[in-house]
Formats: sequence, structure tokens, C-alpha cells
Amino acid sequence: MPHHVFLSKEGEPRILVDRLSVAPRAEAVALAETAVADRGRTLHGCAAMGTAAVRRNGRDVVATPVPGRTPHHGAIVLPDSSVSDREELTRYAQELADALRWRPRPVN
Repeated sequence: MPHHVFLSKEGEPRILVDRLSVAPRAEAVALAETAVADRGRTLHGCAAMGTAAVRRNGRDVVATPVPGRTPHHGAIVLPDSSVSDREELTRYAQELADALRWRPRPVN
């Protein structure tokens, strides 16, 4: 996955994500299928990373549920010092992209 998906807008301290690993498996698959279907695509799997990778270099991950949509929404919170440093934001984005692992769609 290209790093730019984790590149926050300048001045934005958070990167929005789905925390599907905390959802029951069937619910996570249903949420992911709905998300890709909304874009006219088919779910073949997803890219995932552990919280240890997220928390490196002063980052954190917090729950930010979206009422009526997904209780498993979250945000990767960036250190305050990096929010206006585009080079540092790019490094963080690349670190996160490098930590991703492909998970094929579960077969029922």
C-alpha cells in the first residue's frame, strides 16, 4: 500500500483508521465489505498492522467511534512536534505503510 494513504494533511494531528481487529470477525468482514461496495469494488482482503507499529516514535491509537456507522473507528494520533513538519509526517507515513501486512478475506 502506498505511504500517502497515511499522510495526514498539514496541521492535522490524526490519521483516521478502522480498528477492525477489535470487532468480531463476522462484523469486521461485513463492515469491510460495505466500505468497498460503496466504492464499487469487491473485498479480497485488507491491510492490517498491530498497535505496536502504530505506537512507535510517539504515535498513539485511540478509539473514535462513529455513531450509527462503526463503533470500531479510530485515529492514529501523531506527536504534536510533527504536525507541521512535512518531512517527519512523510517518514511516519512510510513507517506505517511498511508495517502493513496483507490479510486475505476470510472464507466462510
